[in-house]
Amino acid sequence: MAYRDRKHIFISGTASIDHNGNILYPGDVMRQLDRTLENVEVLLKHAGAGFKDMGVLIVYVRDPGDFENVQKHTRERFGNMPIEIIMAPVCRPGWLIEVEGQAIIPASILGLRIFNSLEINLAADECG
Repeated sequence: MAYRDRKHIFISGTASIDHNGNILYPGDVMRQLDRTLENVEVLLKHAGAGFKDMGVLIVYVRDPGDFENVQKHTRERFGNMPIEIIMAPVCRPGWLIEVEGQAIIPASILGLRIFNSLEINLAADECG
């Protein structure tokens, strides 16, 4: 979403999937976390941003037993970045983890697609 002085990049419902939407690393939350973060990194790069531009990273974890390991891993990787780890059912049954977040970059970085409100609402309804 572009404003005069900045662009917001919304990452939503990202998981451990390949380019065909197939779940990768079933049953292994840490490998799913790493693959999900790789996918987020690719999306950010495509938009001209990186993890350094993230204002917040939200990690949804399905199994309470995975919470501590996920929290430790994300803190080690991202340090003081604002991170919220939430126990919640994620969108698809095979996903053990799901990530979303928001990055903000200067408006001078070109190449971002401007979405209209209908596209945003359709994307938000995908899992609902």
